[in-house]
Amino acid sequence: MPGKATPTWVTFEGFDTSKPVHERLPENCFEQIARAYLASGRGKIGTFGAAAATLLDGKDPVNFGVDWLERFFDE
Repeated sequence: MPGKATPTWVTFEGFDTSKPVHERLPENCFEQIARAYLASGRGKIGTFGAAAATLLDGKDPVNFGVDWLERFFDE
């Protein structure tokens, strides 16, 4: 990750997002949020080198996801 003067190594913890993180949420809810975000015309799908990639702006998908979750729990 970018540091003040030089790049800095940072450890990120991964977890299985296909399993519900709450008893009322559906399986793959994060995938559903991402697909809904992309279906709304935001973000881009393409390739980066030889890998399939999805490019999302950092803050907008978070706000979209919060709204998605709030609407889900209001149902």
